[in-house]
Amino acid sequence: MPSLELELGRYDDPDHQLQADYTVDLCKSNLAIFGSSMSGKTTLIKTLLVRLHQKADFPRDEEVYILDFSNNLVLYGDLPCVVGYFDGSREENVRRVFRRVEERLAENLKNLHGRVYAELSRNESDQKSRAIHVTLILDGLNTFYGNERYMLYQDELLKLARDGLSKGVTVVVTASDPSAGGGRLLNCFNRIIAFDIPQEKYADLFGYKVEKPPSIKGRGIANRDVAAYEFHGYYPYDSDLYVGDEGEEKALSALKTVLRKHYQDYEALLERKMNVFTDVLDEENWNRFCPHTPSFTPGFLTAGLDYYTFASVAIELRTARCIAIYGRKSAGKTNLLRLLLRGAREIPCVRFVLWDDGRGELEKVKDLTDGVDTVKVSSRKKFEEVIRRYFDLPDDIYSSPEFEESCDRSIPVSVEDRPFTVFVVQSREAYQHIPGGSGRHLLVRMQPFIDSAVSEKALFVFSDVQRIPSAEIYSYFNYSIARAFLLYDIADFVRDRGNGTVFSNMDQAELKERFGLCDQGDGFFYDLEKADIQKIKFIKDHASVS
Repeated sequence: MPSLELELGRYDDPDHQLQADYTVDLCKSNLAIFGSSMSGKTTLIKTLLVRLHQKADFPRDEEVYILDFSNNLVLYGDLPCVVGYFDGSREENVRRVFRRVEERLAENLKNLHGRVYAELSRNESDQKSRAIHVTLILDGLNTFYGNERYMLYQDELLKLARDGLSKGVTVVVTASDPSAGGGRLLNCFNRIIAFDIPQEKYADLFGYKVEKPPSIKGRGIANRDVAAYEFHGYYPYDSDLYVGDEGEEKALSALKTVLRKHYQDYEALLERKMNVFTDVLDEENWNRFCPHTPSFTPGFLTAGLDYYTFASVAIELRTARCIAIYGRKSAGKTNLLRLLLRGAREIPCVRFVLWDDGRGELEKVKDLTDGVDTVKVSSRKKFEEVIRRYFDLPDDIYSSPEFEESCDRSIPVSVEDRPFTVFVVQSREAYQHIPGGSGRHLLVRMQPFIDSAVSEKALFVFSDVQRIPSAEIYSYFNYSIARAFLLYDIADFVRDRGNGTVFSNMDQAELKERFGLCDQGDGFFYDLEKADIQKIKFIKDHASVS
């Protein structure tokens, strides 16, 4: 049978005049460790991790995930069984850990074919198709339950603790207050160790009155079967080595050296580790996350990486038709436009049409438009005149005589001779309710142009979408958009500003549960044609100014 029985300390059974090793089999038991600050909780977690790696039959298929709200386990994130280590500073990483563990639970459920993980035979547990054992360690349960950012994951923790053991998923938690998580969570832990806590709390944990042990680090009470005993936890290493931070680092380094010597696949185990985004994604660290796909491809907008799969998020510009960019000020919209123009300028015979306003935002992309056939306009009238030059559409689309007078018929209008043209709409005037030809709003009148953009060798980019004044107008506009980017927390955007946008019909609670919070440099890509939305980390253009 699979066994991950680890010696974590010694217990004293005076009724039977016995002092023996206190062991916990992670294949059969969840473990909860309680105690005040500096009482030995995190030290015992370190002991568990070291004993796990010291086992004679080193568990190559074991996966450990650590959520370190105490920030005391960072050195142990490099151990080969630790596939994911994250502190609690970024909610997104907490979400990724729960998502990964739930995926493993689902895979095990399929591979076990109705059997209980701990009851597999040794031969079955050695097969490549076997279920993988997972240990989820959450150090700092009170922080996890005390922060509203993590409310979405509390039920998930309860589910894993309740249902995971039989499917090969073990949960280990530490807490300063035994009430963290409530009775429903505590009932899922068949092994409990309590260090220095108030006297009355021992009875709550173990079901009967227990005499409080001396307030010495590593001394406490631990249950075994139905009884509770005085317990003394082991240090992770020999006591003469484990002296201060420097001694811990040396001892941990020595452990890694031994593991490297004994196991040829040590480095391969390290390759399983979950990646984590740094504060900025740029071309220098792109290959760390996505080594097989380039960060730049001519003719494409490579926006960034999927937050969960680390796959490249790229759009072929010649078939994109219409791209809309939403976001707050200084969120990175200019950076995204730079990425788009960088890919577009590599298209043979490309032309840019830039409609800016008094803000002069498009001056920030001048280095990318220099050397490219570029038309710059600053008013709605001029923008519409330029459109008329490049699209051979029926004359009744517009009725204003100024268009006819300014239309330069010397410019070729046949699709074969026409350059691929990128129309960038940066001006806020595009969204204001100013009727033009036939008394219709600009965005309404533009729809035929946008609809035919691919066949007419054009791309429309609305680089700073603003609030649109009426339902009729934003319905036309939303229908025209093929792909949208949002540089904003999507749940907050839907709640505060989403009305009338392509995101308006999305469920705020579902989005919050699915994606969590959004940090600076993060955002969303919405492919409306595929009805697919992705959270992404945007790549920073080397010369970007947001």
